[in-house]
Amino acid sequence: VKPAYLSFFGNGVINGKTEDFVNDITPLLEYEKENKKQKEFLVQPYVLKPNGQVFDEIRNFFIEGEWQYSVFTHGTDYEGFWEQ
Repeated sequence: VKPAYLSFFGNGVINGKTEDFVNDITPLLEYEKENKKQKEFLVQPYVLKPNGQVFDEIRNFFIEGEWQYSVFTHGTDYEGFWEQ
């Protein structure tokens, strides 16, 4: 889970399996308190490629309903991102 509006990389992220939060919701409630100013969140599965690396992705950013820019991220390599 991470903020969905104007965030990039792991800004305000919390990781865990659904079962983790079913067993103990406390970390999720703390996350909610820490991010109470956020209005939207992205719930995204953590998926690995067959070689064990994190999937690449292209993040598209829309402002007031119009596409503004895209960012390609190469897994978790902070050197490997390109803004379009």
